[in-house]
Amino acid sequence: MVTKTGCKSTITNSYRAIQTNLYRSCALTSHPQPGVVVACIDPSWCAFTFQETTADQRASLYALPERLTPAPGILACHGTPSSDLHNLLEDPRHGVLMPSPISAIRERLGEDGMAARVVLCGHSHQASVIHMPGDGPLVVNPGSLGLPGFRVTRGDHPHRAEARSPHARYAIIHAAEGVKPMAELVSLVYDWESAARRAEAVGANAAWPHVLRTGYLPESLDE
Repeated sequence: MVTKTGCKSTITNSYRAIQTNLYRSCALTSHPQPGVVVACIDPSWCAFTFQETTADQRASLYALPERLTPAPGILACHGTPSSDLHNLLEDPRHGVLMPSPISAIRERLGEDGMAARVVLCGHSHQASVIHMPGDGPLVVNPGSLGLPGFRVTRGDHPHRAEARSPHARYAIIHAAEGVKPMAELVSLVYDWESAARRAEAVGANAAWPHVLRTGYLPESLDE
């Protein structure tokens, strides 16, 4: 849980969390370490987050595990079981994220992922549920609670990702023993106008408040 008290965020341990590329980026923005990969969608946003958190909070974020098993047979990771820098279910093609071939997903899942009943992932911010053929796992990406779109300009495959609505997204997993697991994908109305105004107030680039209000990047509405 992350709550706001004054200007600083208060991070409590009432839930189990995993390491992400963004947590690592924010923790290391001003203190890079040799051999550690830092990848942030928007360096200015990472720098702002660095300033809004304490050293203890950043250390807590950086110390989170790269993956965990929140319940028997359920594997949670940020991107893939072996990397928080790559998507599990999508690939960039023609400037947007598109569904990956099953063969590619199987390879990214690896032995541990294919042996699980349910794999929980994120990174792409694209809500999705797939079932791997045969006895493979149910793979669930709940989408994003507070960032329905972004653009990636670094690397060989620049692209954008959009939820196409501003709703907050999460998933409810049903995984009782003896029955096939299932997932409910939820799209929740919240005060996204206040979130967009907050982004404007802290000096975020114009794309951030726009995508918070609409679920689209500005350039998408001009196509």
